[in-house]
Amino acid sequence: MRTSDLLATGPGFSIDAVTCVDDHRGWSPAEVGPHHRVVLVRKGTFRRMADGRPAVADPATAYLCSPGQEERFAHPSGGDVCTSLSLSPELWHTLAGDGTRLARSTLYVDAHLDLAHRRLLRTAQYGDTAFALTESLLSLIATALHQLTRTP
Repeated sequence: MRTSDLLATGPGFSIDAVTCVDDHRGWSPAEVGPHHRVVLVRKGTFRRMADGRPAVADPATAYLCSPGQEERFAHPSGGDVCTSLSLSPELWHTLAGDGTRLARSTLYVDAHLDLAHRRLLRTAQYGDTAFALTESLLSLIATALHQLTRTP
């Protein structure tokens, strides 16, 4: 069972805390999302299949989803808690530009990305959502895109 709690919204984005308490070793039915999303795992471990490629997701990894991308999940070791950042097509285009190709969809959560994630969560809880939250989100997305993109 998965629950999602909206933490904050801003111009062209939303931030959700997603908790999954599934405990299944096999792959879930296919899911297709309508937005670009960056998902950072806060707690737990699970498996994700996207574009036929399996990957392990844990607090040392994050991943990006594209609109219309088919995903499947397996939770062989219990549940997890994630932060899901959904971006509008306009905001994605502004940040990633035209013709951005991803070298991969999974990225390593290094110290820079971890700090950006922690700042974003703190700002979503207590900060100025009209300005500071947007700045925190942009910093996090820029850090993630720096790892994931290559020019065509």
